[in-house]
Amino acid sequence: MTRFGSLKSMVSCTRRNSSASISLIYGKSFFALILSVLVAQALIGGAFASARGSRGDAEASFDPEPSSAEIIQGIDNAVRNREKVVAGYTVKDHYAIYRNGGATPAAEMTVQTVYTKGVGKSFTTLSESGSGLLRSTVIEKIIAGEKEMSTADVRDSVLVNSTNYEMTPDLTRTQLNGKDCYLVALKARRKSPHLFNGKAWVDASDFSVLRLEGTPSQSPSFFAGDSTMARDYSKFDGIPMAVRAEAHSHNFLLGDTTLKIESTDYQIQRNP
Repeated sequence: MTRFGSLKSMVSCTRRNSSASISLIYGKSFFALILSVLVAQALIGGAFASARGSRGDAEASFDPEPSSAEIIQGIDNAVRNREKVVAGYTVKDHYAIYRNGGATPAAEMTVQTVYTKGVGKSFTTLSESGSGLLRSTVIEKIIAGEKEMSTADVRDSVLVNSTNYEMTPDLTRTQLNGKDCYLVALKARRKSPHLFNGKAWVDASDFSVLRLEGTPSQSPSFFAGDSTMARDYSKFDGIPMAVRAEAHSHNFLLGDTTLKIESTDYQIQRNP
């Protein structure tokens, strides 16, 4: 539900004027973090088959809690099932950047995203407003990274599975938006701006991911400051897809920056 490679700093630091200062803050870690979770939207598991497998009639009335290994296997199976089932999709993505707690976006862009398995993503801009500098140095860079990470030769290296992450499930069930789930700690198996360290809320019924939170596994640049990211998923025709994301970055020069992404109007194509 879930794509990373190194990004150069988006802009350079200067103190000549306030407009130039805005460009300082967008170091690579903020965008790499966003990418690391954005790309998960096409990769995190689905609800197509119970990863626990069939159980006998004697267990029909009571299913024992799964072990850590079974939860991890369930997540891996959900990822594989989704990759087999989804041939492509279209979605409308709205990006909005907020500065220092402002109620009005400093920049916005809405795009139509088309994903085709084996090919990757393409984007068509539907509308845009606000700061052109922020759109070009933030939103357009994120979209370019998404496109790169969706290609067939990169996908496997960024899947949210046990190949790319050490997973440590908490066997005590918790609730998220009224659903039973397991909280799973994630640690990237290698340092990369396209992988993250954090946690996942996994649906207890089918092991699909409901929510991701994290920070980049690769050390952030000095000017990017502290960055965090959260992304939520909902099911469409039984398939978990990303519906919203929120990323925060703070640094001593320009304070707080927030990026919000809303994904709507999914149309999913299944393999026969």
